[in-house]
Amino acid sequence: MTAQIHYRHTAPEGLDATFPVEQLFRKDHSRVTGALRISEEGVVVEAMPDDMESQYRWLAFQLPGTNVQIKALGEFAGSCDTKGETLLRFKHLWPEARRELERFLAANVTCVAA
Repeated sequence: MTAQIHYRHTAPEGLDATFPVEQLFRKDHSRVTGALRISEEGVVVEAMPDDMESQYRWLAFQLPGTNVQIKALGEFAGSCDTKGETLLRFKHLWPEARRELERFLAANVTCVAA
Protein backbone atom coordinates (compact mmCIF):
# COMPACT_ATOMS: atom_id res chain seq x y z
CA MET A 1 0.00 0.00 0.00
CA THR A 2 1.37 3.43 -0.90
CA ALA A 3 1.17 6.52 1.28
CA GLN A 4 -1.14 9.21 0.04
CA ILE A 5 -1.11 12.97 0.03
CA HIS A 6 -3.98 14.32 2.08
CA TYR A 7 -3.75 18.05 1.38
CA ARG A 8 -7.12 19.77 1.19
CA HIS A 9 -5.42 22.40 -0.95
CA THR A 10 -2.19 22.52 -2.90
CA ALA A 11 0.76 23.16 -0.63
CA PRO A 12 2.28 26.59 -1.32
CA GLU A 13 5.70 26.78 -2.94
CA GLY A 14 7.10 29.55 -0.75
CA LEU A 15 10.54 29.61 0.79
CA ASP A 16 12.33 26.56 2.19
CA ALA A 17 13.23 27.55 5.74
CA THR A 18 13.67 25.77 9.03
CA PHE A 19 12.63 27.44 12.27
CA PRO A 20 10.55 26.54 15.34
CA VAL A 21 6.79 27.16 15.27
CA GLU A 22 4.80 27.12 18.50
CA GLN A 23 1.29 25.72 18.03
CA LEU A 24 -1.27 26.46 20.73
CA PHE A 25 -4.30 24.18 20.40
CA ARG A 26 -5.88 25.11 23.74
CA LYS A 27 -4.67 26.21 27.17
CA ASP A 28 -3.48 22.73 28.13
CA HIS A 29 -2.15 21.58 24.75
CA SER A 30 0.68 23.28 22.88
CA ARG A 31 3.85 22.14 21.19
CA VAL A 32 6.76 23.33 19.10
CA THR A 33 7.37 21.80 15.69
CA GLY A 34 9.85 22.58 12.96
CA ALA A 35 8.83 24.62 9.95
CA LEU A 36 9.96 23.36 6.55
CA ARG A 37 8.56 26.03 4.22
CA ILE A 38 6.75 29.36 4.49
CA SER A 39 4.69 31.46 2.07
CA GLU A 40 2.15 34.28 2.21
CA GLU A 41 -0.54 31.57 2.40
CA GLY A 42 0.81 29.55 5.30
CA VAL A 43 3.54 27.41 6.77
CA VAL A 44 4.44 23.77 6.20
CA VAL A 45 5.61 22.04 9.39
CA GLU A 46 6.87 18.60 10.33
CA ALA A 47 3.90 16.23 10.66
CA MET A 48 2.87 15.04 14.12
CA PRO A 49 0.39 12.25 15.00
CA ASP A 50 -2.21 14.64 16.47
CA ASP A 51 -2.15 17.25 13.68
CA MET A 52 -5.81 16.61 12.81
CA GLU A 53 -6.97 16.96 16.43
CA SER A 54 -7.98 20.58 15.93
CA GLN A 55 -8.80 22.46 12.74
CA TYR A 56 -7.53 25.77 14.18
CA ARG A 57 -4.54 26.66 16.34
CA TRP A 58 -2.62 29.79 17.23
CA LEU A 59 0.86 29.97 15.74
CA ALA A 60 3.85 31.94 16.99
CA PHE A 61 7.28 32.09 15.36
CA GLN A 62 10.20 34.34 14.55
CA LEU A 63 11.05 34.90 10.89
CA PRO A 64 14.48 33.29 10.30
CA GLY A 65 17.42 35.69 10.47
CA THR A 66 15.28 38.52 11.87
CA ASN A 67 13.88 39.75 15.17
CA VAL A 68 10.35 39.78 13.70
CA GLN A 69 7.82 37.83 15.76
CA ILE A 70 4.72 36.60 13.91
CA LYS A 71 1.49 35.50 15.57
CA ALA A 72 -1.26 34.05 13.42
CA LEU A 73 -4.36 31.90 13.52
CA GLY A 74 -3.54 28.76 11.57
CA GLU A 75 -5.95 26.33 9.95
CA PHE A 76 -5.11 22.67 9.36
CA ALA A 77 -5.19 22.26 5.58
CA GLY A 78 -3.90 18.70 5.27
CA SER A 79 -0.86 16.51 5.59
CA CYS A 80 1.34 14.36 3.41
CA ASP A 81 2.38 10.98 4.77
CA THR A 82 5.17 10.47 2.22
CA LYS A 83 6.79 13.83 2.95
CA GLY A 84 6.06 13.85 6.68
CA GLU A 85 4.63 17.35 6.57
CA THR A 86 1.49 19.26 7.50
CA LEU A 87 0.17 22.40 5.85
CA LEU A 88 -1.17 25.15 8.14
CA ARG A 89 -2.89 27.97 6.24
CA PHE A 90 -2.91 31.44 7.73
CA LYS A 91 -6.55 32.02 8.60
CA HIS A 92 -5.74 35.38 10.20
CA LEU A 93 -2.61 37.53 10.19
CA TRP A 94 -2.64 40.99 11.69
CA PRO A 95 -1.86 43.66 9.06
CA GLU A 96 1.61 44.49 10.44
CA ALA A 97 2.52 40.79 10.60
CA ARG A 98 1.36 40.34 6.99
CA ARG A 99 3.51 43.29 5.86
CA GLU A 100 6.54 41.88 7.70
CA LEU A 101 5.99 38.44 6.16
CA GLU A 102 5.64 39.94 2.67
CA ARG A 103 8.87 41.96 3.13
CA PHE A 104 10.69 38.86 4.40
CA LEU A 105 9.56 36.73 1.46
CA ALA A 106 10.32 39.46 -1.10
CA ALA A 107 13.86 39.75 0.28
CA ASN A 108 14.47 35.99 0.34
CA VAL A 109 12.56 34.39 -2.56
CA THR A 110 14.28 34.61 -5.91
CA CYS A 111 12.51 34.19 -9.22
CA VAL A 112 14.01 32.00 -11.90
CA ALA A 113 13.63 33.14 -15.50
CA ALA A 114 12.14 30.59 -17.87
